[in-house]
Amino acid sequence: MGLNYYRILKRVREARKLVIKGITAAGSGHPGGSFSMAEIMGMYVL
Repeated sequence: MGLNYYRILKRVREARKLVIKGITAAGSGHPGGSFSMAEIMGMYVL
């Protein structure tokens, strides 16, 4: 199957959107760590 850069990028962007939605719903938070984890985990959740 191999790694596909565009599929990984799409998953990372989806994860980042979920982070922003969660922070917005909570009314507070810092997305830095979650954004980093989205990058790290993006290639494993294909």
